[in-house]
Amino acid sequence: MTSEPSTSSESLDAEKSALIQEALTKAGVIKIQKQSVSPPNIRNLKKSIQFERIAEHPLMPVVELLLKKCEDAVTTYDRAPFEMEDVKDVS
Repeated sequence: MTSEPSTSSESLDAEKSALIQEALTKAGVIKIQKQSVSPPNIRNLKKSIQFERIAEHPLMPVVELLLKKCEDAVTTYDRAPFEMEDVKDVS
């Protein structure tokens, strides 16, 4: 009688494993189907075009320098972030 519960628990474990495997397989198939059915990712294309336009703007180097100076001013006590000569040189 002691061998009976172990086989039934082993069969239950095997059934659980099979159900989990089946569920994961179905979830993977559904995920792939959703990805293939969705329209081309137009939003990412628009965002990348906007990003390129912003990056190519003539004032972008000035903005980058000012952001770096703000970050330095917040994190250090140096006087250098408050000087504006380098900003004049960039523009």
